[in-house]
Order: sequence, then C-alpha cells, then structure tokens
Amino acid sequence: MQGTDEAYTVYYAQCWLLIATFEAHRMNIKRAWMSVGKCIRLVQMIGLHRLDKHGSHIGVILDAEGFIELEEQRRTFWAVYITDRFANKVSGWPMSINEHEVRMCVVNI
Repeated sequence: MQGTDEAYTVYYAQCWLLIATFEAHRMNIKRAWMSVGKCIRLVQMIGLHRLDKHGSHIGVILDAEGFIELEEQRRTFWAVYITDRFANKVSGWPMSINEHEVRMCVVNI
C-alpha cells in the first residue's frame, strides 16, 4: 500500500460497519452489502485478518500500543467477519472473507 494515510485505520472500518448495520436495519440490503464490502476491503488492507499468527503480527499495518488497542483490532475484525457471513446469508451472494486466510492465535488457559 503506497501512500498510507489516516484513512487506513480501525476507526474507518468501524464507521463502515456502523453504516452497513444502519442500512441493513433500514432494509436497504444492496447498499448494506456494498458498505460491508468496503469495510471488508479496508480490514484486509490493514491486515486484521492476519492479526494473530502464533502471537506475532505478520502483515499488519497498524501497530497496537497495548493490549486494549490489540483487542479492539481483534474485535473489529471479528465483527466484520460475522457481518460478512450474515450479509451473505441474507442476500445469497458469495462471502468476501476466505476463512482459510484468517490467522488466529490459540490461547492456552
């Protein structure tokens, strides 16, 4: 990504997710699906789908300064993931996030 600027942040992804949710509640499914798509592409450009790979941050553009920011990034990704699944289940169109590309960290408690 050349010319990275402030548009590639978790906050913009969260904003697009809120817009998509609002549009879905207003029963504007096509528009909501497009907004979810924008959110998904932004999350993928940031690299949140690769946030955790054995505890490292491979391919993630944003550096979390602490546990809270890292958890916010994780939760943003999973909210987008669930919204993608829901939007595509309702519309019948193909899913945008390939689940085989998602890198998860396994935590032993």
